[in-house]
Amino acid sequence: MSFSVDLNNQGMARILVRIEGMRGSAIYLFLVDTGSTYTTLPENDCVNLGLVKSEKIVHLRTAGGIISAPLYSASKMTIEGTELTAKNVKVIAKTIPGIPALLGMSFLKGFDFYLRESKGKFVIERSHCNRGENFKIPAGLPSKL
Repeated sequence: MSFSVDLNNQGMARILVRIEGMRGSAIYLFLVDTGSTYTTLPENDCVNLGLVKSEKIVHLRTAGGIISAPLYSASKMTIEGTELTAKNVKVIAKTIPGIPALLGMSFLKGFDFYLRESKGKFVIERSHCNRGENFKIPAGLPSKL
């Protein structure tokens, strides 16, 4: 299964994604940011949805300097209207003025994605290999190369 979205006039992709926590779910218009390690959501939303808070505080280098933010985990995130789903997605709680939510690599790493610049599209599809946390090396193969 694949999903594509038009790039806006600034060359950015925005995708509707349902994020689920222990207290409910909500749909956000995420700005795709392949340069961001984590998916980002305001802390109030993380708390209201019942995302699981880690004891860990994440320190990140951004264009504006180094920031610190609490780390949460979303039980499930799904691109609206598709079956493209990721489970146990790491989310940092940070409000970014003018951007309600960033869709970072903590979500995207489980998929194949690419920019089809000539058509002005961002494409995301189910990965052709299992890169998830449950990946196991088949018996008989060396665990290290």
